[in-house]
Amino acid sequence: MAISNEKVLEAVKKNKVVSVSIACVIVFGLAAMIRWSAVEDAQSELDAISTEAARYANNLRNASQLTADQALLAKRTSEIEARMLKVGALMENQQFFFDLEKNTGVKLVELRPGSEILPAARKGFYAALPYSLTVTGTYPQLLTIIRRLENGQQFVRVLSSKLYPAPLEASARGDAGSILVLTMDLEVLARP
Repeated sequence: MAISNEKVLEAVKKNKVVSVSIACVIVFGLAAMIRWSAVEDAQSELDAISTEAARYANNLRNASQLTADQALLAKRTSEIEARMLKVGALMENQQFFFDLEKNTGVKLVELRPGSEILPAARKGFYAALPYSLTVTGTYPQLLTIIRRLENGQQFVRVLSSKLYPAPLEASARGDAGSILVLTMDLEVLARP
C-alpha cells in the first residue's frame, strides 16, 4: 500500500486542524531543539563573561591602593638594596668583614673571596658573593660573630663551618685551649 502525494493532500484537506497541529508540533519541536543548543552555548558564554567580570572587579578593588603599594614596595626595595654588598666592589665588600672583626674582637686570619657568579648564571636580579673566612677568638667571641652574620644588616648564608682548637703556636700567649679557630664558607647577597 503505497501512499501517493494526492492521497496525503486529500487527507490534509479533510483534517485541517490535525494537519496544522502536526505541522506546528514539528516546527515547534525543531525550534525547541535549536533553542536548547543555543541556551547551552549562551550559558557557557555567560559563565566565561562572569568569570572575566569577577576578575576585573577584583583587579579594580585591589588597584585602588596600587599606587601606595608600589611606592611602599619601591621604598622597601631601596632599603634592602642599601644593606647589600655590591658586585665588583672588592674593597667595600671586604670592609664589611673588617668591621665585623673590629666589633666582635675576633682576629681575622684569612678572607678569600670566591669566584663571582656570572650574570648569565644568576637565578635572579641579585647575586650571591661567595667568601671563605677564617677567624680566631674565644668561644663567646666566635658566637658573637656568628650571631652578627645571622642577624646583621647584610644577607648572609653560611654554607659550611668548622670549629676547632687553635694550634699550639697560635695559643702560645699563655691562654692555651681558650682560643678557637672558626672556618666558614658563606655567601653574601649583593646587588649588581
